Amino acid sequence: MNHDIIVIGGAAEPLGQILGRLPTSLPAAVFVVLHVPAQGIGILSTVVKAAGKLPIRQAEKGMVIENGHVYLAGRRWAIDCSPAGAGRSCQQGL
Repeated sequence: MNHDIIVIGGAAEPLGQILGRLPTSLPAAVFVVLHVPAQGIGILSTVVKAAGKLPIRQAEKGMVIENGHVYLAGRRWAIDCSPAGAGRSCQQGL
């Protein structure tokens, strides 16, 4: 069985500390789910980006998921990662 997805939830400060310790060669995709106001996702992305070495993006519907990347769930998002052809992609859910 292949386990190549990591899901993290919690507060921004400890999250930055955790992400800052992950290697750039991480053989998994990381998903971050936090309850933040709609205008707060940009601030969260900035804080996390400063702390981590991995590329960070806000998850978008249909986005291809890559190992060694961090994906932030946006407001009113539940991330559903499903196989899509030869790869994996994000789908919006509630």
